[in-house]
Formats: sequence, structure tokens, C-alpha cells
Amino acid sequence: MDSVADDPRIYIRSLASGQTQDGLSDNLPEVIAAIDDFGFAEIIVETVGVGQSEYAIRQLADVELLVLMPGSGDAVQAMKAGILETADIIVVNKADLAGAQATAHDLRSVLGRRRKTPAPPIVLVRHDEDAGLHELSRLIDEALVRCARPGAEVARRRRLNRYRVHMLAVRRLNEVLERLPASRFDEHAADVYRDLLARLIEPPRNHD
Repeated sequence: MDSVADDPRIYIRSLASGQTQDGLSDNLPEVIAAIDDFGFAEIIVETVGVGQSEYAIRQLADVELLVLMPGSGDAVQAMKAGILETADIIVVNKADLAGAQATAHDLRSVLGRRRKTPAPPIVLVRHDEDAGLHELSRLIDEALVRCARPGAEVARRRRLNRYRVHMLAVRRLNEVLERLPASRFDEHAADVYRDLLARLIEPPRNHD
């Protein structure tokens, strides 16, 4: 990444995931929308990692890559994860390490049993060999072509906007909850809920 950081065609931004539960910053949809409107040809999002049911990246990305390493235990965990069901391409990184082929074999076996849709391709890549990287680039290009089919762009915009509005609503809800005094929750839940709904439609306060 350091080798391309000064390239004027590339913009790199690090975002803290904070207390979010899906490996993504809560303002990521806004950042993606801004960068997309600016005219960048491609946007790459790297998550901090996801658990068994946390895979919101599917709502934001046209092409979803699951990157695993052999011998780290990640592959075993990923076999349980929901993201294994949604990934478009699975990448076994550091394929020069022992166990890479075994990891790919295990993944193919698990995918054959679990996926309701056709299993995604599995690509092995390593730093000292370009063949795997070229194959990965080709698979990504093919997936992007599929995303450009008639109707796919409309579905993409709807999916992104739905998630964007969802995250804005969640952030607003959390802001309101944080302002409620602890004693408010001594009252009946229905009363607190009605108060919360009323507060949600109030304009957000400006903080100096």
C-alpha cells in the first residue's frame, strides 16, 4: 500500500469500526457514496473481519471476496460463517505456506455441502508468483461484468440506499438513546418507547 499511497489516481482512507458489530464503520455507506459520486472507477473495501452472522459488506459490495490464510484457524471459523454463503470469490492468501492446498480442499468440500447456490471459485495467491493474482483479477472482472447486466445497476442502487438509510436510522436511534437519563428506563417500556419515537422525529441537535 505504501508503494501506491502517493499515486494521485488512488485515494486511501482508513476508518475506525468503533462499536459496530459487522466489521464496518457506521458511516461507511456515506463515504462510499461520496467517493462513487466523485467518479472513481473502483472502490475497494477491506473489513476488519467478520463473525458468523456479521456480513453487512454484502449490502455494499458488488463483488465480495473472502480472504483466508492456511494454518491460522480462520478457515475453520469461516466454514461456520454466514459470509461463506455469500462470497463471490474465495482467496487463499500466502499459498506458499504449508496447508494452503489442504485449506482449499476443505473449503471445496464444505461449500459443496452448504451452498444453496453454485460454489464460488477458490483462488490461491502468493507474493512471489503472478499466476494466482492474474486469475483473481480475471474472476473479479467477470463478476463485475455480471453486475453490469440490465437491471443489476438498479438493484445495486436500491440495495446500497436501503443499507445507507438503515445505518442512518441506527445512528440516530443510538444518539437518542444516549441522551436518555438512566432513570427513564425505570418506567414502563411502552412509555419509554413512545417517548423515544417522539424524540426520533426531532431535528438532531448541533454540538459545539
